[in-house]
Amino acid sequence: MRLGQLHWMPDRGWSPPPGSLGFEPGLILCFGRGAVLEQALAPLRQACPAARLVAGGAQAMMRGAELQQEGAVAVALRFAATPFRIVEQVVAGTGDDRRAGQALGAALSAPDLAGILVLADGITVNGSELLAGLRDRLGQGCALFGGMLSDTARPEEPGPPGLGIDGPPRHGLAAAIGFYGPQVRIAAGAASGVDAFGPRRLITCASGSLLQALDGRPALELYRRYLGEEFVGSSAALTFPLLVWPPGQPEQAVVRTLIHFDPARGSLRFAGNVPAGHLARLMRGNLDRVAMAAADAARQACAGLPALPGDRLALLVSCIGRLQLLGGRTAEEVEDAALALALGEGGGAAPIGFYSYGEICCAGGGAQTELHNQTMTVLLLGEAVADG
Repeated sequence: MRLGQLHWMPDRGWSPPPGSLGFEPGLILCFGRGAVLEQALAPLRQACPAARLVAGGAQAMMRGAELQQEGAVAVALRFAATPFRIVEQVVAGTGDDRRAGQALGAALSAPDLAGILVLADGITVNGSELLAGLRDRLGQGCALFGGMLSDTARPEEPGPPGLGIDGPPRHGLAAAIGFYGPQVRIAAGAASGVDAFGPRRLITCASGSLLQALDGRPALELYRRYLGEEFVGSSAALTFPLLVWPPGQPEQAVVRTLIHFDPARGSLRFAGNVPAGHLARLMRGNLDRVAMAAADAARQACAGLPALPGDRLALLVSCIGRLQLLGGRTAEEVEDAALALALGEGGGAAPIGFYSYGEICCAGGGAQTELHNQTMTVLLLGEAVADG
């Protein structure tokens, strides 16, 4: 496999120029800010007309050891012996997410399917239901990775479109890229560093991603009682996620980012499902532990993917809530992840990625894929054959 990274800025275009890659890419992943992203796509398409182009909006991106909060980033890939297929579905509205996931899974299902990169509009698509639909068709054993895309600072508003396939981003789009054959190698890692506090609670009333009551009391009332003045405004809410797990299965715990609250109803909406009957604990981030978790995720991925011929894709997907929490220290987690990748088994994978409204990853590198929040996830992908 061969790859090349690029960076777009409006005043200078793509650097390096896409035509100077030295190979003809088959797949390009591109992430950037709103209108700037759309400006960047035309010259990329012109320079690489044969490539499939997947473009997504994001508030911030990662390239190498650098945090990018302007422009766009891209990675161009050419596989030596790994076929891939891209399918897409428009989520028509609330409740259509699972159907869309089922359609994506059915379209990609094959005996030699090795793994799937899942990308979707992070504001209008319910990632938990999308994954449930994919698992309906593919089972639990299929490795799923990816994230929920959106370039918006206010998750309670639609914002710009999140995802586009061979064209500009559109609202409500979900896509999946399937990788096939015996030569592809995939590994992943995930770590949060966000600490739970306070007593364990029972989710007594919830529907999908809407949490209405904990221990029979309005959820918003409990948040305000525990967090007081810290809990004000939607931007502050992003930094106080919820840990959720099925009774008797703490190993299945996932972090859920709070994206909106309704003072009139006392309810909270999260970036992922919070099922009634599950247990929960409030969380808050420790800045040092959150930043260091990025390196933990990278080390997990490296441990699962030894040295291979050719290049390796290192795709990082971190949470918009981590960006809000870390603030000026966000660059630290990007640097820590890049260093861990450079020093890890089979090192040399320069990362690229984006900040998301939901991270899709096999928890701890295992077979069970979950939608995470407030988590750094690292996907490593390579081939066990040299690109001739």
